[in-house]
Amino acid sequence: MLLNLQRGLYWSRAGRIYVGASQVGGAIIYEYHSVAPPDEARWIDPRNRIPPERFERQMRFLARQRSVISMDELVDALDRNTTVPAGSVVLTFDDGYRDNFHHVAPVLESFGFSATLYLPTGLVSRRESPWPDRVYAAFLFRRNDRFEHASIPGSPFVLEGERSREAYGAIAGALLDADRAQRDDILRALYEQLEPTVEPPCLTLDWDTLRTMQKRHPRFELGVHSENHIDLTAHGTDTAAAEMDRCIATYTKELGRAPKHFAYPYDRHDDRTHELLSSRPIASGVGSGEGFLIQRGADRYALARLEPPASMSLFRFWSSGAYPGLPRALFGRA
Repeated sequence: MLLNLQRGLYWSRAGRIYVGASQVGGAIIYEYHSVAPPDEARWIDPRNRIPPERFERQMRFLARQRSVISMDELVDALDRNTTVPAGSVVLTFDDGYRDNFHHVAPVLESFGFSATLYLPTGLVSRRESPWPDRVYAAFLFRRNDRFEHASIPGSPFVLEGERSREAYGAIAGALLDADRAQRDDILRALYEQLEPTVEPPCLTLDWDTLRTMQKRHPRFELGVHSENHIDLTAHGTDTAAAEMDRCIATYTKELGRAPKHFAYPYDRHDDRTHELLSSRPIASGVGSGEGFLIQRGADRYALARLEPPASMSLFRFWSSGAYPGLPRALFGRA
């Protein structure tokens, strides 16, 4: 109901009136992952992908009606204690999917857009697909319907009907909280026991392609997303610090310059990880939060992002400057 009300605010032009009357300003940061074509989409968890045609439609709208700015421009405005105009949008992409080079970069280039791609450097170095896609493929192409692992509550699991959905949630939850060694152990057991009929391809970019991307599409800036894409809030300070330091070091070694921008894995951050990141030579950090409209005074190490909605009405409304202020004023929440 709330989303339908927000669609109504867009079509009634109430959002435009609100922005003009309040003279509100600020930027929205949209968070993408994969924009894979159909031949690669079969390997990717649908929650991490949008179809190319939807992405291109969104970019055409931004080109006509919004102002796409870089993360550098947003951070510069924050450093100068200024607010960018309403309708400003920053585009970000997580996890280093190879379609970001083969499909996304040319589309962005055609519109003259800037964007930031956040790399989990360990996955890039090991040529390793994100674990949600590996779990998705294991379930989709499995030979067997039973899985057990001592570290996962509710094990053993029978992967039939509704129980399969429950098992998927339990396994994903365990992987979300795991460190790299625990994650590797669970994934190894999953593939050994489910015996999927096909081996999914690597969906992650390699360093050679990223170096080419750096030269060919300089407006598509490369940032970092930890070394092993583990939840930094779920582990000790030493682990979180090492994840940050290693990804900075790996990026610098492979690309010949230091990264400037960081994305917290799973968008999760807290006071401890904020303090760790702000003490490193990094200019910004993006993650979860409520302050979706980035304005003067925003903490550049805790910049909130939105996943682009499938609805074009919502996509337009959320990027207008009226979100989240107008829905909160009218409905008490956004």
